[in-house]
Amino acid sequence: MTHGMNDTLKDFAIRTAVARNQKYTNAAHALYALCTLDSTVGDLLARHRVDEETLTALMDALPNSPLAPDGLTVLTPGVRRILNHAGDSIEILRRLQQNKTIRVALADHGIILPEVQPTSTQVDAATRSLCKTGVIAPAFVTNAGLRARIRLALESALNVGE
Repeated sequence: MTHGMNDTLKDFAIRTAVARNQKYTNAAHALYALCTLDSTVGDLLARHRVDEETLTALMDALPNSPLAPDGLTVLTPGVRRILNHAGDSIEILRRLQQNKTIRVALADHGIILPEVQPTSTQVDAATRSLCKTGVIAPAFVTNAGLRARIRLALESALNVGE
């Protein structure tokens, strides 16, 4: 996931909070943006029947305040950190699942936070290895959707006993 995409997620999450008249742009807004803008996460959540109603309920469940008269919303430090440093959409999803409310809501739909998660270095190494062996073309090494799918494959491999 490029910083451009992360900026787009951030902007969409902020617009969502403002449209809902909420002062803080939190993990639920970021999850809504991720589900709406990223096909990998959107498809994953849809397959588990996480719909707009579920996401709206999450936005209502997390504590917030009314939007200030100046109309400015505040990106929570945790969400800012996630969107500034995550490398792909699945990494963003997993970091958002650190929020207990989101973790429980997604677990109710069968999306469990894996016990062991690959590091960005491991995802990079797996991507390079797939490229070197000819499984993927060099042009796709930076593809965010491919990187997210590689992360999911590594999660599966690292959590075989679950």
